[in-house]
Amino acid sequence: MSDSALGITKNVVCKSGGEVNEMKESELLSRIEVNPEIFGGKPLIRGLRIAVEHVLGMLAAGDAPEKILREYSFLQADDIQACLLFAHRSIQGERVYERISVKKAS
Repeated sequence: MSDSALGITKNVVCKSGGEVNEMKESELLSRIEVNPEIFGGKPLIRGLRIAVEHVLGMLAAGDAPEKILREYSFLQADDIQACLLFAHRSIQGERVYERISVKKAS
């Protein structure tokens, strides 16, 4: 049985502004939203017009999180952590879409 099925949430350590903050995974995943009317329903960060896959692509290309935060000043370090957690959970086979906000098309 999975941790989520047991009602267990793990803490993830995030670095932002030089401080170390603990956020529950559910709080991080709450930053990821899906709206069928924006970017064809791709997962977005906080409903902004930046897709999770874009941030993951920049990280995969070797961009440091600090560079991403400089180039996209509206993003926060926890947004990048949320993208990584979303990718991890997706690859792990978890049905992540059940844990994020999905907006209905109007």
